[in-house]
Amino acid sequence: MRERIRTGHSYDMNSHDAEPATPPVSSGELLGFPPEARVLIVNCDDLGMHEAVNVAVIDSIEQGIAASCSLMTPCPAAHHALRLLDDRGHAVRVWLQPGRQRMRDQGLPVVDNPFLDSFSLAVQDKALTYSRLLRDLPAGLSEWAVHPSLGTQETHAIDSGWLVRRTDYEFLTSAAARELLRDQEIIVIDYRLIQRAWTGGTSARPH
Repeated sequence: MRERIRTGHSYDMNSHDAEPATPPVSSGELLGFPPEARVLIVNCDDLGMHEAVNVAVIDSIEQGIAASCSLMTPCPAAHHALRLLDDRGHAVRVWLQPGRQRMRDQGLPVVDNPFLDSFSLAVQDKALTYSRLLRDLPAGLSEWAVHPSLGTQETHAIDSGWLVRRTDYEFLTSAAARELLRDQEIIVIDYRLIQRAWTGGTSARPH
């Protein structure tokens, strides 16, 4: 079969001289990591929702495997969240529609693999599920949106998802999670690395 291309020249699709298609560059590579690297953003959503959420988010970053968080500025505990964040230097994002395809078209890093929302996971045996997901994490850049909370009695009445949040918190701050990251050689990053790449348009990995 012969196919006409825009230059007006003919191209033999069966020709042995045809150059192989160049594999797409992963966002992990755009960030300066090798092609086989498994890079993960573990982002804590809903900071500012409740003080129990705020404390759990900070714990999940400082004592657990999370690396960044999303601040919900209209929520009632946003001011409490800002006080906790003061001088800590954690990466925070305020959620906006990312426009991933537009960024990818510009050669900028975006998530390579399917996005994970922890509310989509069953509460039962969640630690085992998370462990399996970490072991099966593909190469490239992945993002998990997790929702940790202390799950205090006060939150039970106002948050129907408190058990989702409590089981997230228990895994994120567990020794097993930290050991899995180490054993599986998974690299957890925060949004600052992405932001540097977006503003500079080049590899942003610290050397």
